[in-house]
Formats: sequence, C-alpha cells, structure tokens
Amino acid sequence: MASSKLNKKVFDLKEASTTVKDLRITFDSGKTRSYEWKVSQLKALLELTEKHEKEIVEALYSDLSKSEAESFIQEVLNFSQYYFTIFVVYRNLSAPSFLVSVFVFISLIYMLLEINLIGFGVVLF
Repeated sequence: MASSKLNKKVFDLKEASTTVKDLRITFDSGKTRSYEWKVSQLKALLELTEKHEKEIVEALYSDLSKSEAESFIQEVLNFSQYYFTIFVVYRNLSAPSFLVSVFVFISLIYMLLEINLIGFGVVLF
C-alpha cells in the first residue's frame, strides 16, 4: 500500500501553472462552452460534493483538525451554496432580458463581487 502512494503523480506548481496558462489562453480567445455544458458541470460538482461529503470531512479533520460539524458548516455547506448560487445566476442570465433600475443593477453587481462570483474565474466563466 505504501508503494502505491509513492508512485502517485503529484500535481506540482509547474503543472498547475501550465494548466492555468492554457485555460487563460482559451478564456481570452472568447471561445466558451455552452450554457447547458456549464450547468451540467455545476450539477456534477454538487453531486460529487454530496457523494464524497464524508471523505471531505475526514480530509479536513486529518489536514486541519476541523471537527465534523465545523467542516460541514464552513466547507461543505458553503461550497454547495456557492455552486447553487452560480447555477441560479446562470439560469437568470439566460432568461429574456428586461430593463431594470440602475440601483438594482448596481446591487446585483455588488452582491456578485461580494461572493466572488465575477472577475476571478477562468474555468467555468
């Protein structure tokens, strides 16, 4: 069992940097995935989080000594809530457009910035 852990490839800084660089090139090109693909990916992430909730909680205890309740409240629940929020935002963005008050628009932008949903991602956005 110990030898299988030693042979496992590590996702190192160089590989991460290359992946992010490739993603940024794709993002900057304007080539994007369809709305349906993005929603399917978000749903898959939610399902994955729910399916592996126990393993996530165990890893947080092992790495950070977080209790089960603390892990669930601070990590698993927040993660699920963020992805649910993104899903709702995408659904609403695909709805027919209509005029809104400037104050409503500014409030929406402020809310999205507060929860870091715009301006920071290159993978799903």
